[in-house]
Amino acid sequence: MRLFNFIKQYWTIALSNKLMLSLYGLYLVVVCMIPIAWCSTLAKMNHLNFTIADVFSMFGDPRVYPLSMVPFTALVVISLFRYDFRPSIIIRHRSKLTLWLKQVVITFLSSFIINIFVVVILLVASSFFTRQTINWNTFESLFNLLTLKILAENPSIVMVIVMCFLTSFFSVSIMTLLLMLTNWMNKLIYGYLLLLIICSFDLRYSGFFRINTIFFPRWLEYENMYIILIYPIIITLGLILFGMLAFKRKDFLDVK
Repeated sequence: MRLFNFIKQYWTIALSNKLMLSLYGLYLVVVCMIPIAWCSTLAKMNHLNFTIADVFSMFGDPRVYPLSMVPFTALVVISLFRYDFRPSIIIRHRSKLTLWLKQVVITFLSSFIINIFVVVILLVASSFFTRQTINWNTFESLFNLLTLKILAENPSIVMVIVMCFLTSFFSVSIMTLLLMLTNWMNKLIYGYLLLLIICSFDLRYSGFFRINTIFFPRWLEYENMYIILIYPIIITLGLILFGMLAFKRKDFLDVK
């Protein structure tokens, strides 16, 4: 019951700023239109047909996804915690550990809702431009254009969508947890600079997002695709555990 009330409290905060919510919703629509525009352009230039699976795979392009999706989204989620360190709020909690774990729950819930919204936008928007779900086993495909190979058998479109959702969910969650840690240390600005560096690193080098996101070449061995999730799961658990250990023995008894 307490957890339900806690979630309701943050949901109220999120809905209270309707302007920010509207602008962020518009922002997500624009972000989701980038892979559609890219697929459409490549398809027309090479006289090919693009598919819904192409759009979802293009969404995970590590050269575009990190900077277009992650920094603003992590900042929006972290803004939900802007009142948490006021004396009137923290005196309700027995310890910093309790508040930390509740913020972790809200981070996961927010990331889940945001990425469900992204999946819906991608599905609805891409369906206006193509009715074909996937054609990665043909030479007349964007998959062949970008990988110079074709698959013996197409993965299911459900698998493509689920993997896109999960990798984006963990990316947003991990970056938000990183900001949460720096926010607890009163170093949020440094945390955000670090986040921007991490997101920019993949523009030229192989970093977190090239390993965690799923672009076309990663589907060449899609039978082992779920192994990719081990890496972000370990990082997520590591960040949560670090916060738990850091705040385990600290309480709010000194708050006036």
